[in-house]
Amino acid sequence: MTGQLNRFYDIYYRVHSARLGWLDWAKNDQYAGTSRLNLPMEAIQVVIVKKGAAAPGPTTNPYQTSINHLFVMGHGDNDPGASYNGVNERDFTRGELMPHLQRWAARLTRNRITFYNTAADMYQDSQRMQGAYTISSSFSSVSEFHLDSGVIGVSTGGHVIAHRNGNSLTAQNYAIANVIRNYVGLWGSVQNTGGINLRADLLNMNVLQSRGIPYRLAELGFITNTNDVANIRNNIDMIAKGIVESVTGEKL
Repeated sequence: MTGQLNRFYDIYYRVHSARLGWLDWAKNDQYAGTSRLNLPMEAIQVVIVKKGAAAPGPTTNPYQTSINHLFVMGHGDNDPGASYNGVNERDFTRGELMPHLQRWAARLTRNRITFYNTAADMYQDSQRMQGAYTISSSFSSVSEFHLDSGVIGVSTGGHVIAHRNGNSLTAQNYAIANVIRNYVGLWGSVQNTGGINLRADLLNMNVLQSRGIPYRLAELGFITNTNDVANIRNNIDMIAKGIVESVTGEKL
């Protein structure tokens, strides 16, 4: 709205987007619609009201853009990670967990999940000043997935590792820990901390902390405990769903 009309009227407009439906109302020169979501606009509605009059509907969320999260499968390349009973971290996270994560990630509407190169090991890349040093600063978070190693048949449960000097006691980290609690159980020493283990001794974590990119490492359970591995396998699709929902905040 320009010129004399701008003195007497406000213009409200909203976009109907594929999969999202009607977004909220934008006013005058505000952004409306979506970007980087690959969702076509299907309709637009425009309403003119007297200056200062109430909006024709909700105005909280007129514009949505993609929020991109990075998922990293632990170890990789020539490092299989912890191994026991014919199972290793590298192959389990890539071959068993990741397909379920990808399936749920494909259902997201306001977020995107990018998967780190599965032929590589982010830790080894970071040792070469790549990996955590060179990933895009546009990522809203980085989540790395592992299985733990401990006393065979005794150590049990999982936890979420986050940086002790960062703002790490987040709803997302607690939500991931709660998924682990529900399907595998929490490792003994973190049962009283909501499943969060604060540390400052991991390379990827420290690099990303210095770059201001939120990072967590999820230990899903102990590879050295056949019950933990069985619980993960028996519930792997729901675990993947819970992780994707926890990281993005979207209900799938």
